[in-house]
Amino acid sequence: MKDRAKVWFISLKVGSLRLRDEVCQAFFNRFFPATKIKDIRVHVVSFLEEDNEPFHEAWGRYMMLLEQCPPYMVTEVYKVNPFYDGLMAFTQALVDNACGGALIKKSALEILKIYETLALNSQHRSLTSRK
Repeated sequence: MKDRAKVWFISLKVGSLRLRDEVCQAFFNRFFPATKIKDIRVHVVSFLEEDNEPFHEAWGRYMMLLEQCPPYMVTEVYKVNPFYDGLMAFTQALVDNACGGALIKKSALEILKIYETLALNSQHRSLTSRK
């Protein structure tokens, strides 16, 4: 822990939280109140790919949104679905093609690997087109 979280943790009464789950719950209650989680969810599920945005930049922007979420909220499925839904039709077709025809045929973990591969390819194309 660091910054505000560290100050909060040090200020706890000794012995007030004995189990890891108690510490986690207290931490999330303090730093991720329900209103904040609701706001984060709204941003994640309303993610949209921007016009002419390279895949790797869209993926990076989406991942930055997910970094704001408490860890228990970010499952593989939660990473996959809102991102796909926010992509433009052409990019969704690119993802479907990379999945062998349809995204639905793959597990969330397989799709995440495909997203990472597409992002690496996109970044590589972006770098080589600048030369």
